[in-house]
Amino acid sequence: MAMILLLGSKMVWDELEAGRTIPLQLLLFALVLKGLLTTQTMSLLRASGIGFVAGLAVMNRFDAALLPVLAAAMVGWITRSPARAAIAFAACLLL
Repeated sequence: MAMILLLGSKMVWDELEAGRTIPLQLLLFALVLKGLLTTQTMSLLRASGIGFVAGLAVMNRFDAALLPVLAAAMVGWITRSPARAAIAFAACLLL
């Protein structure tokens, strides 16, 4: 129901078509990438931070809907820990 109300609003479509959310989206993508590429060991706090930023990216633009899944998969692949991957994915769902 909320999705129908949101997509039915002309104001949302005007904002998406104007492209004003693109610079923020690029910043959020860069923050996720920076979090994944750091050379330090990945703690639970860092994994949840990556998931949280990925969730913010989805809230900013819906075309980033797969970013939390990809970020959680990358956290799991880098750390070889399913728990950290689950924490990263759960953090994006908190939004």
